[in-house]
Amino acid sequence: MTPAFHFKILEQFIDDFDEQTNIFVDKLKVYCDNGQAFDIAPHVVLCALDIICVTSMGTKMNAQTNSDSAYCTAVRDLSHILYDKMFNIFTANDLYFMMTKNYAVQKKSIQTLHEYTYRVIELRRRELENKKNDNLDMNVNNDDVNDLGIKKKMPLLDVLLNVEIDGKPLTNDEIREEVDTFMFAVSI
Repeated sequence: MTPAFHFKILEQFIDDFDEQTNIFVDKLKVYCDNGQAFDIAPHVVLCALDIICVTSMGTKMNAQTNSDSAYCTAVRDLSHILYDKMFNIFTANDLYFMMTKNYAVQKKSIQTLHEYTYRVIELRRRELENKKNDNLDMNVNNDDVNDLGIKKKMPLLDVLLNVEIDGKPLTNDEIREEVDTFMFAVSI
């Protein structure tokens, strides 16, 4: 994962960071006018989710502008369930937890996260394969460096899609596990 998050690579995402930060600031301006206290944490999580989506999956989540999306709702639900399991002696026990409504919510939320990640992986895998085929057809040597010699954006997903272990690429399940772990860790 280090190549995907090296500071030189992250510099390529500055425009994305700037765009998401501007949305974040615009969302907070509403609270500045009324002078009342508010909980900033949900706004920070959504901004972080947007930023991490671009850097890890190379896709825009639009969590700040669509916080009720299925993915955002699933992340939020899983976060609440995780906290509940950590601090509630009954739900900490898997046998008791399976008898709660949160067990069904957890299963549905995990399915939502996995489906989204699989869709992104498949789409990106096809895009990279098409790009590779186009470059072969045109005899282009594309070594992920732009005309100025600066390494192009390479989100975590692209790094994982290009990794080979013992001459074999990672499976979609292996990639999904890495991406989901990274995405969820940021949102809690």
